[in-house]
Amino acid sequence: MALISAAVIALVLVAGGITVWLTRPHDLDTGAVASTIGNRLGATVRCPARESRTAGTSFQCTAHYADGRTVRIAVTVRSDAGEYHWQVLSGGR
Repeated sequence: MALISAAVIALVLVAGGITVWLTRPHDLDTGAVASTIGNRLGATVRCPARESRTAGTSFQCTAHYADGRTVRIAVTVRSDAGEYHWQVLSGGR
């Protein structure tokens, strides 16, 4: 009986792990992207609320400086793990 109970518990844990893996978020944390870029530029950065974490995805963010300047920033996702590259498109320092 104990062996059957252990097998059932193991099966439930494996099924739960698979479910978590398959339903994990596939979106990039654009808030963290905005924060990272903003810290580097010394500006407040706004990015779209949802963007895919899939390699090749690209989108634009906007940086707002205290002196009133606004610049566009191109962001490109480089890997499905969420690694990205960004560059200022216009009006940078």
